[in-house]
Amino acid sequence: MTFQYPDPVLVPPPEGDPIRIQIEEPLTGFVQGKEASDLEENVGWAHEFLGIQFFFKYNVSLLGLQDSFKEIDFVGIVGPWYQPIEVDGDIGHITEAQQGADELRDALLESELFVFGFRQIIRLPERDVDSREKALEQIREIYS
Repeated sequence: MTFQYPDPVLVPPPEGDPIRIQIEEPLTGFVQGKEASDLEENVGWAHEFLGIQFFFKYNVSLLGLQDSFKEIDFVGIVGPWYQPIEVDGDIGHITEAQQGADELRDALLESELFVFGFRQIIRLPERDVDSREKALEQIREIYS
């Protein structure tokens, strides 16, 4: 007597494309187990979706820097280089004075970190990462 295997049951894929399903997943408030804003979570999700290794809330221990200067939102790993990315919400980064302080901070960090393989800091404003689709587009562009 020969055993008859049942015909396989083909399960159709879910409605819509897989990217759309992932984009529509609810936000959790975390990136790599650390608390994150919606904007930061969008950027973290884009890194993960594209398979780009990164650090979130990267601590910089440089002598003489104020506490606010010692953390970079994201540092992506690009071969031998590190790509620092700052996510700028509208609150705290919109006035000329705030933007001037950001420029000064970036210049100080870049001068210290370049020798360790860090590229120039890229700042992503809220309007460019306020959805997962926009964040994905920005992160693709940065690493292309």
